Amino acid sequence: MHEWGDEWFKQYGAELYAAIREIERRLRRFKIGISGKEKWGCYRDEYLTFWDGGLYQILFGYRAYIGTFRKKGLYRLKWFKNLVNRFHHYVCYTVDPKFKKLTAKKNIHGRVVDWQKRKLNDVFQTVCMKHPDIIDELVCDVDCYELIKPNKKGNVSGTAIHNKHWKSL
Repeated sequence: MHEWGDEWFKQYGAELYAAIREIERRLRRFKIGISGKEKWGCYRDEYLTFWDGGLYQILFGYRAYIGTFRKKGLYRLKWFKNLVNRFHHYVCYTVDPKFKKLTAKKNIHGRVVDWQKRKLNDVFQTVCMKHPDIIDELVCDVDCYELIKPNKKGNVSGTAIHNKHWKSL
């Protein structure tokens, strides 16, 4: 772990922040909800969410960053904004549970989440290969370290890095 203002931060701090922004931007492209920060010189994710199988996330995005959603995409169109305002509650509490049951029954939900997990691994592998000096700092403190496994895009093992920095009791 590193302390703010030490030599490591002077050398790699800007690169760490750029890598964190790149990871979060790429994961959001695959509709993986993530929010994290730098803590003690490592990337720590506050939450990580995959698709819950519902229609709500497809139409309105994740609840955690609905403000970002409202500035982009279809929400800029007046007719869509009116539709959202009228049917938001209906979709959230009536249609969404039925849609979740349907996607679970057809195993669509499971296949999409498996695809998202593969994309999460690809994103971490790509960013770690792009920033080889801070691989440990990007992987050691994230909750999804078990999903980061060597593949075609890189050879970073999240479990090995996590076990190198953390000891179980």
